[in-house]
Amino acid sequence: MTSREPLLTPAQAGERCRICAKTVLRAVHAGRLRAYRLGEKAAYRIAVEDLEAWVEQSVVTPARPARASPPSAAPLRADEQQPMGRLTLTPEIGANRRPQAL
Repeated sequence: MTSREPLLTPAQAGERCRICAKTVLRAVHAGRLRAYRLGEKAAYRIAVEDLEAWVEQSVVTPARPARASPPSAAPLRADEQQPMGRLTLTPEIGANRRPQAL
């Protein structure tokens, strides 16, 4: 430890990262975040460098969005099986609507 900055409590580390202290303690207990146990009650303290290294290790690269497949040229027949949970718009949708009275 070479920093001159004071060690942080889990609550202060959480404040810096805008997360709760419990999340910081979970990372310490899981071995993902280095911490020191100091004092009679063995309270955890975290060096700023270790906190910054943990944040850098936690970077998530966003997934590339899936390309939408082009719509098929021929509409599906009514007797063809369609995947569950998908709505397919066809010219017949709404054909049974009655005209509204003026």
